[in-house]
Amino acid sequence: MLTLIAKNIGQGNGAAQSALDVLISLGQIDPKMELIYLYKSPLPESIDGKNVQYSKSYLSPRYIEKKSKFNLKKIVNFMIKPFLIKKLENVNPKMTFINSMGSHSLWEPIKKKYNWPSTLIIRESPDLYKKENLHNIIARFRYYDYFIFVSNIVKQKWLSLVKINDNKCFFIPNCIRENEVNNLLKKSKEGIKKKIYKETKPYTVLCIGEVKFRKGQDIIINNLEALCDKIPDLKVIFLGRQNQAFLKQLQYTLKNIEVKNRVEFIAHTTNALEYIYGADMLIQPSRSEALPRTILEAMSLKTPILASDVDGIPELVQHNKSAFLFSLSNPNQIIEGIEKIYLNKSYNQKIVDAAYKAYWEKFSRNTHINNYKKFIDTVINA
Repeated sequence: MLTLIAKNIGQGNGAAQSALDVLISLGQIDPKMELIYLYKSPLPESIDGKNVQYSKSYLSPRYIEKKSKFNLKKIVNFMIKPFLIKKLENVNPKMTFINSMGSHSLWEPIKKKYNWPSTLIIRESPDLYKKENLHNIIARFRYYDYFIFVSNIVKQKWLSLVKINDNKCFFIPNCIRENEVNNLLKKSKEGIKKKIYKETKPYTVLCIGEVKFRKGQDIIINNLEALCDKIPDLKVIFLGRQNQAFLKQLQYTLKNIEVKNRVEFIAHTTNALEYIYGADMLIQPSRSEALPRTILEAMSLKTPILASDVDGIPELVQHNKSAFLFSLSNPNQIIEGIEKIYLNKSYNQKIVDAAYKAYWEKFSRNTHINNYKKFIDTVINA
């Protein structure tokens, strides 16, 4: 029997959506698998023709550091943790998959009590963490037997910091909701653009992701005037949850920019795929990014991509072949990239066709399922 532990599964951030993809893949292999979670959105019966299958689910206990504030959450967790732990006493999985570093606090008390075989799915780059916190993150590796990295490049970054046998490490990239994508592709791009953005004339550039420093929205705003010089009818949409402190910084910068009306912030939405499909371009200026779903979605929706070349992004798309990639050490390249995609229609068509082909050849849901089957055959059934 297999078990998946996920802090959040279903709707929400990329890790929560990818947890659902793992649940689907594991369910095709072991329909009797079990799920342990902290937050769970209502799950669909199937996605992309694959049933969402598991036999039981359990609310997870959670480790809270002793140094953390003594509050109601800590009191409640202290009271109910023994009962939640006891409910798991008859669970005896051949392998437990822990979805991302964010789920480690759920796994730690289970590991200490039952010591099940475990695999950590690593969706984070070490660049995500502040130097003073990285030591504590590295210490978590000792709790796991195997590791699945969603990015080979990020895998090498971690292995330069942590001593792990290479035969304990595997690479399985993310996938996306393909039926939703295919249904969108049957519709007019211009029609979706009008539906979502209310007009078709502005050249609409979409930056999707939580508004925070790591996602690099400030790089776009710092170059906004130059971008508007290149594209007179430019409109920039920032779509995603908003870190209020960072949002205020961006808004303060915009106050002193004449073209500030070219920018719009939209809170998180459940129809992000329509925003991507309706946009004329996707910009991903992240400072750290393991293997972003947003780029996979743009690849499959044939929306041109302009992105930073950090972490796992070059594994998804290649510069001047399937996207325009720029270096964070030279953010002015963003101006060159947006102009090239805007003006050069043959270049635009070339990169979207190559990106679309790459998605289906390397990152499809069937590939995701087969990769997990190979992992299980190698580690458990060998």
